[in-house]
Amino acid sequence: MAKWTDEQKQKALELAAAATIKQASEELGIPEGTIKRWRNETQSKRTEPQKNQPKPNRTKSEPNHDKSEPLDDSGLTPKQRLFVQEYLIDLNATQAATRAGYASDSAHVQGARLLTNDKVKLAIDVAQEARQKRTGITADRVVEQIAKIAFVDIRDIVTWEEGKIRIRPSDEIDGTVLAEISETISEGGAVSKKVKINDRMRALDMLAKHTGLLDSHRRKLEESKEKRATEKHALDMAKANVDQDTGDVVIVVDLEDDDDES
Repeated sequence: MAKWTDEQKQKALELAAAATIKQASEELGIPEGTIKRWRNETQSKRTEPQKNQPKPNRTKSEPNHDKSEPLDDSGLTPKQRLFVQEYLIDLNATQAATRAGYASDSAHVQGARLLTNDKVKLAIDVAQEARQKRTGITADRVVEQIAKIAFVDIRDIVTWEEGKIRIRPSDEIDGTVLAEISETISEGGAVSKKVKINDRMRALDMLAKHTGLLDSHRRKLEESKEKRATEKHALDMAKANVDQDTGDVVIVVDLEDDDDES
């Protein structure tokens, strides 16, 4: 049996792949059967599962992605990168997933999963931090503006005396708390002025959420509710003659003495 070199083997396989085994055999003088055997051995090595190979770590927070999609420097696919960009527009995960190209019927699921992906979350955090630096908009500034709307005093905008209402001069009013200011002149020449403040109740609600006041209030309500339920349960058990330590029901039966029976 002839001994073929690795170089001859490689060349034969390349030629067989580019043309045919027969042509490779004729050109190199290597039997067709030998080239076929080499090809089969190569294919079996490629398809043979690798044993004792550690499985790549994949957390539940990393949605599967198309392996054909290239990853950027942050480890995101083009779709995931587009999702990050779209999410920053309105912070709506479902709409962002739809605009990024995910199926609309499963966008709510994909959006929620993407927000739990560590790499996606990091990309969003980095982008938001960069936007804050670029625009100067910080969480403190947002809360400060919400507080201004929530606690605005109408007397800082208008004055009234002897039945007459007057709007203060523009340089005395904080325009950022106003939703509308207008003046209407009727056909008869009557002048009507309107001043509308931004929604104070909504601002108060947002402020409470930002400061955690609602969470604290909810916790107190839950604790109070749980306490009342526990007290009621104990009272019900006592009324039913239930042993509070064991939970056993105690049945009390009054028996008459045999001597009393006639």
